[in-house]
Amino acid sequence: MIALGERFAAAPSRHSWGTVDSGRRARSTMIVVVGCVLLVGLMGGGLWLASRLASQVIAEGQGEAQSLRGELQNAFRQGVAEAEAENADAAPTPPDDRTGADAAATDDAQARALALAQVNEFIAAEVLGGGAAADGDSGRTVAQALDRAVATLDSGPARPPAVEAAIRTTIAASYLGLEKHDEAAAQCLAAESILRAAYGELHDYSLAALRNLGALEARRGRWTDAADWFDALANARQARFGPDDADALALRRFASDLSLRAGAIVPGAPAATWPKEIRRFLEEAPRCARFGPLEL
Repeated sequence: MIALGERFAAAPSRHSWGTVDSGRRARSTMIVVVGCVLLVGLMGGGLWLASRLASQVIAEGQGEAQSLRGELQNAFRQGVAEAEAENADAAPTPPDDRTGADAAATDDAQARALALAQVNEFIAAEVLGGGAAADGDSGRTVAQALDRAVATLDSGPARPPAVEAAIRTTIAASYLGLEKHDEAAAQCLAAESILRAAYGELHDYSLAALRNLGALEARRGRWTDAADWFDALANARQARFGPDDADALALRRFASDLSLRAGAIVPGAPAATWPKEIRRFLEEAPRCARFGPLEL
């Protein structure tokens, strides 16, 4: 199975708790697009190239934005090709050679591959191909590409719930990289609503959506709200996996710690103004409380 991102790699632009020098703003916003590439499940060389390009921009602080965009799109195409090659293993075998379990597994893999392809196609067309890296690569143009993508989702044809939610989660991550928290929250809330309606409150997808809502509120300093979301996620996990679920217990501890520290920062204040120990506390959040992709 190929997931929509093996794990969430925080976009180096401004996903971290530090700041980006204003003189590097153009390069940092390009890395938002790199983060988008990382999120759409590129495998092998494509994923490696996108990661390398992001690291190179940060480390060297140089390179033409338009050239980088071309390399990113090449990395995207390469990664999609490799993903399709890996998914070829899920090709159906003759019916009389398959057991019932084999047939079900193959059909499931094919459905997941199709869903991933739909997400990749949308991101490539509406974000990577939507002008996010054109005309100087300002943060404004990146945001405009994301805004257009959201408008297309809102007004376009209906998509399978998991596909639409995965797209919205990817867009939310890119908004988060630009510190456009309200826009990111809107997409996360929409994804959670879609998934809960389609799959119920205890499905893996719905649990991931709750996790992202809590992580987003923690990132923008609304720690009381974040604690509420994490408590809701802990309740759901315990309802599904039992009272001793390790992640649920870790979430409750983290939510309690957030509540205790809520007075240490001003909600909405830039992360750069937070005390160093507070930033370190968030960087060390348990894995189950970190923003991540919707794995298909």
